[in-house]
Amino acid sequence: MSDDAAKYAYIDALRGIAVLLVILTHTAQPIQGLAGPLDALAKYGQTGVQLFFVASAYTLCLSFARRAHEPRPVQSFYIRRTFRIAPLYIVGIAIYFAIHLARQSGGEWAFEPYTAANVAANLFFVHGFVPAANNNIVPGGWSIGTEMAFYALFPLLFAAAGRIGARALALVIVAFVVLHALAQAIWLGGTVFAVAGNNFVYFNIVNQLPVFGLGLLAYFAHRDARLAPWPAWSRTGLLLLFTALTLLLWRLRQPWLFAVIPATAALSFFALLQLLRSARRLPRWLCRVGSVSYSMYVFHFVLAWTVVPWLLQELQATIGPQMQLLLSLPLVVAGTFAVAVFSERFIEARGIALGQRLIHRLQAGAAPRETAPDAR
Repeated sequence: MSDDAAKYAYIDALRGIAVLLVILTHTAQPIQGLAGPLDALAKYGQTGVQLFFVASAYTLCLSFARRAHEPRPVQSFYIRRTFRIAPLYIVGIAIYFAIHLARQSGGEWAFEPYTAANVAANLFFVHGFVPAANNNIVPGGWSIGTEMAFYALFPLLFAAAGRIGARALALVIVAFVVLHALAQAIWLGGTVFAVAGNNFVYFNIVNQLPVFGLGLLAYFAHRDARLAPWPAWSRTGLLLLFTALTLLLWRLRQPWLFAVIPATAALSFFALLQLLRSARRLPRWLCRVGSVSYSMYVFHFVLAWTVVPWLLQELQATIGPQMQLLLSLPLVVAGTFAVAVFSERFIEARGIALGQRLIHRLQAGAAPRETAPDAR
């Protein structure tokens, strides 16, 4: 492992944890009768998306700051993001469309929800603002749409956060969450703008923006050396505290609380980032999983919802749901990792290289080698 890779290994570890949490959630979904702590953990796994968002915002800040001296840095930023995300996502659209058609029975194929408008919304990454297209074309694709919306705002947010500093940014995030929660509790309930668990408003960038904001805050707090004195026990305490708070708010089942839950989950991951950043050693396997986490995120649904349940269907009548999950999870992770290693080499790497060549041409010179890790 190079010095640069070792320096930023904690970010890959964060991504590795994030994708494993998400895979846990979706592996558990086809299993009937799961209960107890394992069921609670499986449901909590969906907050792995918020961990992705925190890690993404933090990493973008590192990368953007290191490239500030480049010619046309904002233009280059958008090119890098597009060629990092789009090639694999387009392949995902094609694969899930093929699976959808293969599942059709009878003489006529139903193309819903793969209408031209919905597919176009995903191809242009505006599906985060189109309810019918938001999470139907690629499973879990809502997070890609929300993240791309954040990318569109990122240069402005980065400049604004740098101007006001970490302390003021923290106050802005708190104020945003409080005002949004009050609006949901008092005025927006029962309207098309009402938030609830895993509905369109919950997925939207407006509801998830404080999560990205905490990733920005982590960067500017580190830059201003405001987090250096924190002892490890306090970071662990904050991680446990906000994890427990997230679970509590979830169990209260009040729809408007889903305007708060992403932020409380992100606060626990904010503390996790501090812990991993100061860790002397991190599991190399976890970092490797994190390095291919985008591919694993896009493709794991095939194994979690189709392939592995089919492989284990004969055992379902003889083993309990907890054992089904314990057997299924390693199979889904291992199979998805194998697919992701392949897609990293033949899709992701080539897309990134193509984007880099375009940047070289536009800058009329060689771009500096990237030393900060790329965002998911």
